[in-house]
Amino acid sequence: MSKSRLLILLIAIGAGGAAFFLVANTGQAPVPVVQAVPRSEGPPMVQVLIATEDIPQGAILSQELTSWIRYPERDVPEFYVTEGDEEFLERLPQTRARRLIRASEPIMGANTVRHGERGMLAAIMTEGMRAVSMGVSATQTSGGFVLPGDRVDIFATGNNPDDDVDGSTSWMVFSNVRVLAVDQVANPGDDTSAIVGKTVTMELPPEQVPAFLEAQSRFGLTLILRSVFEGDRPQTVDQTTPDQVVIIRYGQG
Repeated sequence: MSKSRLLILLIAIGAGGAAFFLVANTGQAPVPVVQAVPRSEGPPMVQVLIATEDIPQGAILSQELTSWIRYPERDVPEFYVTEGDEEFLERLPQTRARRLIRASEPIMGANTVRHGERGMLAAIMTEGMRAVSMGVSATQTSGGFVLPGDRVDIFATGNNPDDDVDGSTSWMVFSNVRVLAVDQVANPGDDTSAIVGKTVTMELPPEQVPAFLEAQSRFGLTLILRSVFEGDRPQTVDQTTPDQVVIIRYGQG
């Protein structure tokens, strides 16, 4: 064995002996050195607006019906509503579901509609109903106090086909009809006390539309506002002979 190798061996033995002596006297093992590794932060995330529960067609997208979830920014489609869409969020109280939005489904332009946009009226209509319109004046709409969402009775004025009495008279042709819009206003604000419009749009069952159109062409029609406390009590449906105006006493909604 060469002198250099012997010297290295003696140094190693000496170092081992020193370590043993140190442990024996202190009773503690050497503390291992742990190197800190930087933690990966992952991909950038963004907040996406979703429905917290099923939102029916026509319902307003209130804060109670929506919430936020974190979503990888690189995977977010551009038509999803995110926290950066300030204009959409500002108009959220005026936004309705165009169709049924399922719980946890992302909110986007394709399943929502705002007031004034195309498809707004169809979104707030009751399923299976049809929209009909008539020109009106203030005197035909209870002084302009018939508003969207109200229910009205429709009266005709003229020669009643059911009456043998000559001269003009008035009678009810439709009852409990839901008003959809006045002119193009489908949802007036809380501070709106009256809308003096020229056109009122209402909804009727499909089978009642022909009778409405005939009554509109033959008589003067007036909308009589119903109390909100009357509810939606069903009424009977009466019809006259086919060659006369159909007199209907029920407008469901």
